[in-house]
Amino acid sequence: MKVLLCSIPVEGVNEKLSRTRAEGPLGVLPKLAILSLIKWAERNGWKSDSCKFYDIDMLYPSDDDIKAYFSEYQPTIVGLSAVVSSSYGQVQRISSIIRKMCPDAWIVLGGNLAESAAVLLSKTEVDLCIKGHGEIAWVNFINYVEKYKRDWNYEALGKIKGLCYLNKIKELTFNGPEQAIPEEDLPFPDYDFLRSGLQDQPEQISNYFRDALDCHWFRFDERSFEAHRLPKVAHVPTANGCVARCTFCQRSYPGYQVADVGSFEEHLIDLKKRFNVGFINIADENFGSDKSHAYEVAKILKKHDLLWIAVGVRCTSVKHEDIAFYKEHNCVALQFGIETGSQKILDIMDKVFTRNHIKTVLESCRKLSIFSPLAVMVGMPGETDETAMDTGSLIGETAASLGTHPEDMGYDLFYAIAFPGTPLYEYGQLTGVIGKTLEEEAQYLKTVSDAGIWKRYYVNLNGAPMKDVIFWDWLVRLEASRIYQQNKGNFSSENSDYAEISKKNQERALKLNPHMGLKYSSIKFTGITQFLDKWVVGNSILDKLPRIILYPLVKYLVYFEFFVQGIIPSNNKHNIFSEKRKKAVVQIDDSFLKKLNLGSKKRNTLRTIVTQMKKQRAVQ
Repeated sequence: MKVLLCSIPVEGVNEKLSRTRAEGPLGVLPKLAILSLIKWAERNGWKSDSCKFYDIDMLYPSDDDIKAYFSEYQPTIVGLSAVVSSSYGQVQRISSIIRKMCPDAWIVLGGNLAESAAVLLSKTEVDLCIKGHGEIAWVNFINYVEKYKRDWNYEALGKIKGLCYLNKIKELTFNGPEQAIPEEDLPFPDYDFLRSGLQDQPEQISNYFRDALDCHWFRFDERSFEAHRLPKVAHVPTANGCVARCTFCQRSYPGYQVADVGSFEEHLIDLKKRFNVGFINIADENFGSDKSHAYEVAKILKKHDLLWIAVGVRCTSVKHEDIAFYKEHNCVALQFGIETGSQKILDIMDKVFTRNHIKTVLESCRKLSIFSPLAVMVGMPGETDETAMDTGSLIGETAASLGTHPEDMGYDLFYAIAFPGTPLYEYGQLTGVIGKTLEEEAQYLKTVSDAGIWKRYYVNLNGAPMKDVIFWDWLVRLEASRIYQQNKGNFSSENSDYAEISKKNQERALKLNPHMGLKYSSIKFTGITQFLDKWVVGNSILDKLPRIILYPLVKYLVYFEFFVQGIIPSNNKHNIFSEKRKKAVVQIDDSFLKKLNLGSKKRNTLRTIVTQMKKQRAVQ
């Protein structure tokens, strides 16, 4: 029996895959889900020579290359790892190729996209999905195939927890979640195995290791430029899962597990020796949630003289003393997923913290000279010009406290996207934007395939007029700049050398590579975008103009930008620029919440809103 695992690309759905991605290091994350499946299979008697890996995500082979590979190898079982739901288009394409080349193969899909099992099993060539923790279910299914070959024995399949499939009468069947594997079995990247999936291009293993100084986060810290420092950065997990329940976040399984610190240390030693790694990106969703474990991780990183950053930190998971400890133990940066500066939207997102929590943790980072880039999102239900300005205000105040303009402080600004299995997706279905039929869901998933989180692909679940929606990212930036100008003299620099360090190391890094910089930059669609980037945002004179004059002017310039690109109008039903789109959904405002009759709830989360909408519809 031949078992094959494949990684699915999350982009390129609108064009045929090509090898252009192999041209340089990309900082690709190791395929931890696939590694975990392989490790568990080996532990349960399936040798590695019977389980192969084909890294489609890294190789970006052409359709002809994919056909040739499957035609020759003829696997018995193909496991597709689809980490995010925006890979639906690729799953549809690749599963079709596999079926043509291997008509008798079992095609099984796992990852977050499995939340769309009903669509996948009806609209693609996928036979079964594995939802939730996949390791035990995967091995149990391999054992099933060894016994039953290509037969559909529904009684036997029904005993395998985690499986999702269509039964005899084509009804969707889910056998319930499978338990998680023990924490000590959580895998660290096995680069020998990952290299095996690169076929005739083993040199592409370098894509997992970027030069650390190409990352502006590391350039903030003086220690990054030390002569003895090994140059590469590696992505390493220290825990699995998340403790939060954000209403926009797609999670394939519940729970939070920490990895074995002994194995973690061994992995670090190997990275330094084999791949010249001197920097670590802790790739956890929720670093610091287990404080004792986080402290042990920090001690080990300091012991081996590795500088590190953590890209997923909750502002309520760390206090000033924790950040001070991490700083002492080689931490360079902590990224906080604050998402918004509006308390209304924080509540809708179910973040379970306040604007004051955000300001407190950012103040601690400022005092300790820890780089603290922000992850910001606009476009959630309930978003308005006012809430977007609240976000801009928070960024502006933070920038003023750091002594640097918001355009130079480093932050990510994205548009919300609804993924299956989230309250945001349910809200989209309830409001009629996504639809409930398989055809409508498939159409929606095609829309967001390859969309990333850029606004030109944004599906408006908000209800605000289109002109407002496409202006919000600019509004955040304009308001951030205005608030910065108003507050830049209100903060003492005595407690922080952030601005000085940032300026010094930015200048040093730019000498190494003139293309580097922290300055926020929009995707260059047209000359309008370039004009706004260069002359409007951050202009201290324009910042003094009344909002009622400047903001409407920029709003209509942004709208005109999309019009001249031919994006407006669009024939895509789900696109915000579509003429075929139904009337915008209602805004989540005070009157809407009153009609829902939520009672005395302190926080109106999207989860409670969706639950109440379902109850009211059931009564009707």
